[in-house]
Amino acid sequence: MCRFCWMLLCVGVCLRFVANAQSAADNPPVLHLEDALALAQTANRQEAITRIGITQAQASVKEAISSYYPQLKVDAVTGVPIQPFSFTIPAGTLGTYPGIGPLPATNSQITSPRQFSGVLYASAQQPLTQLYKVHLAVAESKLGISSAKEQLRQSRQDVARQVRETYYSISQAQAQLRASEITITYLKQLSVEIQNNLAQQTVLQSDAMTITANLKNAEFQRQGAEDSLALNKENLNYLLARPLQTPFAVDENPQPTLQELDLDEAIKEALAQRPDLRLARLQEQQAEFEVRRERAEYIPDITAGVTFLSFPNIAFLPSSVSSLGITLQWQPFDWGYKKQKIISLKGSSAQASLKTADTEQQIRLNVDQAFRRLRRGRLQLAAASAALDAQKEHLREAQNQYHQRTSLLSDLKNQESAVEQAVSNYTNALTEFWTAKAEFAKALGED
Repeated sequence: MCRFCWMLLCVGVCLRFVANAQSAADNPPVLHLEDALALAQTANRQEAITRIGITQAQASVKEAISSYYPQLKVDAVTGVPIQPFSFTIPAGTLGTYPGIGPLPATNSQITSPRQFSGVLYASAQQPLTQLYKVHLAVAESKLGISSAKEQLRQSRQDVARQVRETYYSISQAQAQLRASEITITYLKQLSVEIQNNLAQQTVLQSDAMTITANLKNAEFQRQGAEDSLALNKENLNYLLARPLQTPFAVDENPQPTLQELDLDEAIKEALAQRPDLRLARLQEQQAEFEVRRERAEYIPDITAGVTFLSFPNIAFLPSSVSSLGITLQWQPFDWGYKKQKIISLKGSSAQASLKTADTEQQIRLNVDQAFRRLRRGRLQLAAASAALDAQKEHLREAQNQYHQRTSLLSDLKNQESAVEQAVSNYTNALTEFWTAKAEFAKALGED
């Protein structure tokens, strides 16, 4: 192939690459809300912090389980006495026997030499009746794991809420930008026609200046929408842990979910997955365990154990002593301490139960309000969208009539004002809809 052909081929490839890049910039891929939420959960920088709480709770469970097993203990004391250890056994201390006489026959002085010696004590204690208390402690510690997991769900829901709010802000900014561009296109066309009529002296100079001012204002509004869109896209990319300039577009008209159409289904889902209700139920269970643990204090502590005691290098004491037995610890009289403590814990348990019931009722009210607000918001948005389309059509007809000289410029300007009002109403309805949708997702406790 000749050099010229190679050059043409390279130029063609480069042009195609530039065209594809320009097409991708003009038509960025659509990022669906579900995909954004999934990306946020996998890239959540705060999740690792919350997971530490789960690890700590799991360690607490293992710590409580260790109480099931024998408790081993070793104590050792070694050294050289500062002063010799000395004592006297009086005569006859061990008794007087016929034919032998008193033992010892005379006062006996016993003195230990100043040499290296020590005492060694070892024991192995297996709790018996305390195993029930250990069981309660383990069960209560496991509630801590569940609580830590619910806190992790709360953290994820906070991230999801931020993603939804930012996503909806982007959708709103996209709609505002599109409306501004339509207005600018119309005003540019009208400005050209006004300038032609001005040259023919069929319109006033003030009319031309008004149209120019309206065009400048529309361009200002478009710039504000572009800035808002760019900033919100950067914020969403940050939440998704992506490069801030990653291009994408969002859905502007999501289809309603089953929960948005069925209030009973929405309440059912909220009661099943709201972390605040789950935490309230876990706190209620924990309060019940506290009552059971205090009642278990009435049970005596019985421990089976083996002990070993040794006196190395002490001549007048036995070299070792071993024993196998049972230890009992019990406080039968506490002047009503346990009884009053149980009464207090029962009160805390009753409070936790009432709090759970109150939380459930608040969730029902919250979902009901969010459901109805979202339903009104969707209807309001549909009405505002229909009104905007109607006013745009009126504006197109008024523009044609003005172009055909069958209407006045004032009529066209009045219709333009009507379109601006319709755009404002649509923007407000869109804001209300997205806000209501975010509140509804929060009320459901969606991750």
